[in-house]
Amino acid sequence: MKSAAFLLLATLTLTACSGPQEVTEPSLPTVDEREHPAYETFDPSGYDDEPPEASAEVQHDVPDVLMAGTIAMPESTGPRVVQGYRVQIFSSADKGEAEEVRDEAMGWWRVVRNDPDAIETMGQGLDANLDFNRPYYRVRLGAFEYRREAEAALPLIRRRFDQAFIVPDRVAIRE
Repeated sequence: MKSAAFLLLATLTLTACSGPQEVTEPSLPTVDEREHPAYETFDPSGYDDEPPEASAEVQHDVPDVLMAGTIAMPESTGPRVVQGYRVQIFSSADKGEAEEVRDEAMGWWRVVRNDPDAIETMGQGLDANLDFNRPYYRVRLGAFEYRREAEAALPLIRRRFDQAFIVPDRVAIRE
């Protein structure tokens, strides 16, 4: 009984799927049959073709300095803070040890800052920062806007701090 019902159901399913019908493509509406938005069917014929009189004054809320095109940008009031790079030379959980390395780096910079390589790569000087990010104190040198600037300074810094490497950091750029 079950097999007869299954056979009948399979026959009906296959018969329903295979009918002699011709496949037709749906027809696209012609331009006149489509609905257009109101802005596309606007009829300008009821309006004048002539521009307004030359004596007509336009009313607006734009400040006069903007209309004159003479607005000046304010002077920079300080350094610009950007996502830049520093060279990290030391990391430790001991704050005193990190402070010693920072002081050593500043002493080293006072000695080498007149070196032609130092002038070329660190023209504006060398900042030495002691940053704390739990649980470590990190000593980082420089404030470089672009990675290529940090890469140029890295060989000079590695002369004294051979484990130095570049890290991304927020830096203040003096202009």
